[in-house]
Amino acid sequence: MLAVRSRLQLFDGSDVTPLQENGPGLWIELHVSHKARRCQQGCLGSARQVIEDEDDRARARHIVKAGENAGTLRLGTTDAYVLERLTGHFATNTTTASRTSLMNLRTCEWDEELCRLFGATIKCLPEIRPTVGDFGSVGRVPLTASLVDQQAALYGHRCCKSGDAKITFGTGAFALALTGKYIVCGSDQGLLPTVAWHIGN
Repeated sequence: MLAVRSRLQLFDGSDVTPLQENGPGLWIELHVSHKARRCQQGCLGSARQVIEDEDDRARARHIVKAGENAGTLRLGTTDAYVLERLTGHFATNTTTASRTSLMNLRTCEWDEELCRLFGATIKCLPEIRPTVGDFGSVGRVPLTASLVDQQAALYGHRCCKSGDAKITFGTGAFALALTGKYIVCGSDQGLLPTVAWHIGN
């Protein structure tokens, strides 16, 4: 289980090497107040976290442009990076994709408007797959599921119906609650709508 959700990895798809100077891991600040409000009003996602000073933004723009020009740029979550390294499949799961603020919560696909809003190119993003499915294999061992820590804990505590909730204490305190088919959006309470998991249809 990977404990990193919002971290985005920039890497070269031809040899799966990180494009960041400090290895695989780059926080990208998506919280630009007018953009965040626009996303919340449209219930497309919640824009938060990542690159805080202008030097980092400039460096990130340069790295992204170089990779795009070469046609090998991959921009993915930690699980997508690890899966690419282990299996050769550039994929992520619905839950992790929902944490990037680039996925439409209704369609569970990369959202063109959100990607355009934050300068992400859809062709550089990983394929979004359900939580349970084919994620490739490591040697002869198939990888058949991918889920991050908080949602895995939610499932592990048997929170399976609308209204079920749990709180996890660790590096932080995280409260998660299932809302069923209802998507919480435009909240002034600081709630972050994400997908708990996606099993089957």
